[in-house]
Amino acid sequence: MLPLFTNNSVVLAVSVATAYHYRYVAKMNEMKKDITQKIKVDFPASATEVIAILESLESMNRGPISDRIYRAIIHLTNGDQERLNQVIELAFKDHRDLLWQAEYKDPEIRKYDFNKTFNELGLL
Repeated sequence: MLPLFTNNSVVLAVSVATAYHYRYVAKMNEMKKDITQKIKVDFPASATEVIAILESLESMNRGPISDRIYRAIIHLTNGDQERLNQVIELAFKDHRDLLWQAEYKDPEIRKYDFNKTFNELGLL
């Protein structure tokens, strides 16, 4: 019977885990330029605070949050900081509801695809 792990497979597993860790840390530290620009437009007086709140979500989520989710959150808040907390709660409860509210005009007509940047969508 062969051992479950050989030296090579253990090294490979450690290498893959290390590569994932560095990619994850890099992801946490970057926010797309269109997202930060939209925050500065929608929240001119509190843009730094809103960016800090959104960046802190990844640690609360225990993993990266997609740019699509960030864009949906910003779009639904419409510059209202009180609404920001409600939208963040929605995102944590069920991100599908968040995306549906942000991207669809009605259940069958998609208005936006937040995989695209705010610039590409004409929202910035």
